[in-house]
Amino acid sequence: MMLGILHTILFLVAALSLSTNYVVLLANAANEEKIEIIDDGRVVKKTVHVGGQKDEMGFTDEEKFQDLFQLTEDDFEERVLESPDPWIILFHNGMIEKPWKTLAVALRGIVWFGTIHKLEQEDLIDEMKYPLKKAPPARVYPWGSSRLKKKWTDVASPAEAKTLAIQSLPDPTMKFVPDELHEFLFASYSTVPSRLPVVFFAKAETLTPVFKSVALHYHNYFNFGFIQNPTKDDMDVFQYRLGLPGMIVLIAKDFATTDPDARENLDYDFNVISYSPKSQGALNYMNIVKFLYGVNYEFRKTLPGMNHADDEEILEMEEEMEMEKLRFNVKYVDKIKEVTTYDPFRVNVKGSPSAKAKASSDGKEKVKGDKVKGKEEKEKTKKKTKTEKKTEKKKKKDEHKENKKKEEKKEETPPEEYEEGRKFGNKKTEL
Repeated sequence: MMLGILHTILFLVAALSLSTNYVVLLANAANEEKIEIIDDGRVVKKTVHVGGQKDEMGFTDEEKFQDLFQLTEDDFEERVLESPDPWIILFHNGMIEKPWKTLAVALRGIVWFGTIHKLEQEDLIDEMKYPLKKAPPARVYPWGSSRLKKKWTDVASPAEAKTLAIQSLPDPTMKFVPDELHEFLFASYSTVPSRLPVVFFAKAETLTPVFKSVALHYHNYFNFGFIQNPTKDDMDVFQYRLGLPGMIVLIAKDFATTDPDARENLDYDFNVISYSPKSQGALNYMNIVKFLYGVNYEFRKTLPGMNHADDEEILEMEEEMEMEKLRFNVKYVDKIKEVTTYDPFRVNVKGSPSAKAKASSDGKEKVKGDKVKGKEEKEKTKKKTKTEKKTEKKKKKDEHKENKKKEEKKEETPPEEYEEGRKFGNKKTEL
């Protein structure tokens, strides 16, 4: 009996002393280990058998993720100040409290967590102007350049740190409704290299932090769009049935023209690949990265425009994978290369994609904007004389000709660069 209790205590001490803190061990019962996992912000418990193929913590290589990084004077500037990602720095004297470890697991892939030993890194503590008397447990460095990193904030609790770090994340997605799908596709295929269109669906005005982080890290390979508070009709356009929040990738068969005047009248023929939690796992950062890696590897060659599918660096997203491997074992993503069972299905869309689905049950057309204004415009039109209509038609025709001439003379200018900490424009990206 005493031996069993001693074994449990030793096991708990060993687990809690791990500096890389992948998970927190909760209990040992009989021949099983119960482990707490934070998965996409939700706490679940996982029971595994000891002695199988899994290690003593109950996790395979695919499940492991390094949450905490020891920082020194030698690497602080490069890792934190020169990184665009948000960082939460934990100050300690040899022990990190559990609430901070739990937060690090909950924000995997979204925020980096660094640790600084106050006694061993005195020079770094001095350079950081750390207030020893107040001794705050953590400091938040927001998303952005080294200039924005200077606007750090000392915090007293995990809740405060989480709020500040997440709020600093910009939203790089293109907001659109299905009627504007042609613009979204054009923005995807006109960059160099061309990018695979990814659409996020969420029952909210703002993206979830994990979607923001994925979009910020992988915008060189994918063009991320966001449909806010989608209706059933909106999702029917893409034949999406998997619930919210969710995401799909559009695989186009052809995008024949880049002429802005012609784009609205095109037939779009593409496959929709939905992220399925049943197949790909919980909608968290690691699983989304794995999914996007597989899609990019399998379908980049189908992309219209300059897809650079023959460039291994782009095909395997090497730049991002180099960074990801600091946090988790990226070797397992190789397995996704051979997976083609995404079960895509085809959607044919002409012109305004959702126009066909805009009739309500009482037979009235759903229109965007003010219905009252629409009625007033109809009344005004009825009152116009034939002469007025003719004059107006001629005026519009002349204006259209004039605008066309101006457009022909106008030189093409690159889209605006995104500002630090703000929304991306449709930036042409060179890799």
